[in-house]
Amino acid sequence: MNFKGRTFRKKKQNKLSFICISLVALMLVTGLTVDGIKISKKISAYEEEKQELDDLIAKEKTRQKSLKQLKVYVTTNEFKAETAESSIGIVKDNEILFRTDDSK
Repeated sequence: MNFKGRTFRKKKQNKLSFICISLVALMLVTGLTVDGIKISKKISAYEEEKQELDDLIAKEKTRQKSLKQLKVYVTTNEFKAETAESSIGIVKDNEILFRTDDSK
């Protein structure tokens, strides 16, 4: 009986060890899965932010091009003439200025 009792105890210990190891492995897998889900959510949020920033960069490049064109246009005589006409009221030699009284 002594031999049977030892084998029974060893089998019981082996089952208990297997259950403990299985539980630890299950906890590790569960933890890694949860962390993987969190990381994938962060990645998708970062990808959305990157897309928004790429759109913003494209808009700013377009704005930069228009500012360069405006910078060139400001140095032309045409711009100076338009500014003088609109702000000071200067007219060219061959132009006649008509004013209406809109205050009524």
